[in-house]
Amino acid sequence: MTELNFGLGGFKAAAERLAEEAELRRKRAAKVMPWNIAFLDDIALGIYPTDLIVFCAASGAGKTTVAALISQLAAAQGRCVHFFALEAHRSEIEQRMLFRAIRDVMRERQMRVWLSYAEWMHGRVVPPGVEDEARARLVEQTLGLRTYYREQRFAADDITRLFAAIQHETDLIVLDHLHYVDSDDRNENASIREATRAVRDIAIAIEKPVVVIAHLRKKDAKRPRIIPDIDDVHGSSEIVKVATKVIMLAPSRASLADTPGVGVTGLAAVLRYDLQTLQYQDEYVLGRVSFAGDQFEALTADKLPYWARRAAGFRARQGWLGEEWRAQ
Repeated sequence: MTELNFGLGGFKAAAERLAEEAELRRKRAAKVMPWNIAFLDDIALGIYPTDLIVFCAASGAGKTTVAALISQLAAAQGRCVHFFALEAHRSEIEQRMLFRAIRDVMRERQMRVWLSYAEWMHGRVVPPGVEDEARARLVEQTLGLRTYYREQRFAADDITRLFAAIQHETDLIVLDHLHYVDSDDRNENASIREATRAVRDIAIAIEKPVVVIAHLRKKDAKRPRIIPDIDDVHGSSEIVKVATKVIMLAPSRASLADTPGVGVTGLAAVLRYDLQTLQYQDEYVLGRVSFAGDQFEALTADKLPYWARRAAGFRARQGWLGEEWRAQ
């Protein structure tokens, strides 16, 4: 009689797994990375090696900015980051980082010269020596950053192949973004499902954190929301199921034009994106969005979750933005 192999080798007694879980937990904890964005560090305590994180927002709301900022700061702290820039032109991520460094140098030198990214890209010359100093700083800060730009077709099998190839070198993988992964399937939802499953499977196999940027469906004018809903994510049924964290970004309705909102785990935070430093400030206002999604209410002290009470970045309701929100 032929003995069949049912693939039962994957089973192990729970008692045996319990005996080894403490060591496994310690090893994973040692690999936790900071977000370097105060609100996300406060609420999520860092990026875990088993994380598959999805950032979602409408076009122009800052998805790539957040991903590039997290990547740059992680590299500056000695981490190795692999950034797949599927929708960017060649060197765009480096150019945006260099522009931030130029603005830093100009601010430190107390130069009162306004310079926009578009002007700089179109050839406006910065004061002598500024760009050279900024470039030297950036090279030092990004020694661990590796960027990949699409030169040809990039499909789900490329995700599997390349993620596996860098698994022993990388500390963080960023895919910007999921909806630019190619597929032979003409059904768009099926294409997204194929790409999502490829990311999930390889992320589990290599146990390295992956940040994925995802696109939103076309806005519903009859259902205006301060922050997009999970159901607004294009291909949400598949993406949300596999993600460990889904973070929604949206421009704020507050009177400060440079303030985006971030929604996560039922809470929302209003963060200031400083147009001088081109970074998020540590201060934020924590609150909830109404069921209809069109109103934000800052939490009072007695309603704060435990982590917010001890968080360094949190500011009370009467802080820098509270009155402006109530005035809307």
